[in-house]
Amino acid sequence: TGVQTCALPISVRTWQSQRNKMPDPTTPAGRRDRAILELFYASGIRLSELVGLDLEDLDLSARIVRVLGKGRKERIVPINRTAASVLDAWLEARNRMTKTEAVFVNLRGGRLTGRSVQRLVGRYVRACSTRFGITPHALRHSFATHLLEAGADLRTIQDWVVSRQLRLIPGVADVVS
Repeated sequence: TGVQTCALPISVRTWQSQRNKMPDPTTPAGRRDRAILELFYASGIRLSELVGLDLEDLDLSARIVRVLGKGRKERIVPINRTAASVLDAWLEARNRMTKTEAVFVNLRGGRLTGRSVQRLVGRYVRACSTRFGITPHALRHSFATHLLEAGADLRTIQDWVVSRQLRLIPGVADVVS
């Protein structure tokens, strides 16, 4: 059995070369946006999981995030050092803006909506990529495929992204006999 991967919306090389050109880390909105992009890319969480995050769901010292996925199933998701670092920088700015429990808030202090996150992801991806139509879900696909290409076990990746099918994610990787 081999694994055949399809073209990714964002290649590892593109992401790594462009990520430092993205949101301005000197502004609260830039810190927030960078944290969102890094968390999507580093964890593979869903849009609904991201906008539903509360402060109690983060353990940045352990580099884990607790998410409530489909069917209200709780998952513990590991994140990398970069994501933990930019989340920490965002939380410093965020804590001066609001007292709400939501991790990701707008500049008025209210929880970000899924639509707002879709718009901001689209804006940054268009700025650093020649390919359009990239969504938060596409970053999730990239996360899963990059793990697979780096040698992670397919079953483990399936558990992380909570796929119930033999195929990892439609359009990302197909199991070929």
